[in-house]
Amino acid sequence: MKNKKVKTAFITGGAKGIGKQISLSMAETRYKIIVNYRSDKKSADDICTYAESLGVKALSVYGDISKVSEIQKIYDTVF
Repeated sequence: MKNKKVKTAFITGGAKGIGKQISLSMAETRYKIIVNYRSDKKSADDICTYAESLGVKALSVYGDISKVSEIQKIYDTVF
């Protein structure tokens, strides 16, 4: 029997637009997802709720990836 590894996707800008669609698609294909948002916490949380309804682990995390200090905070939150 093969060892099934669960893959994880970290989606920057994952709460809106194309990023939202990528987040939803990753969840639907059974990836664990980390939805990074900068301004729309509700949308990020809604995506995570949807993913969890599919049995997929999900986390929403705030951070502006254009700022190095915030990238470190995101990393610390996730890992």
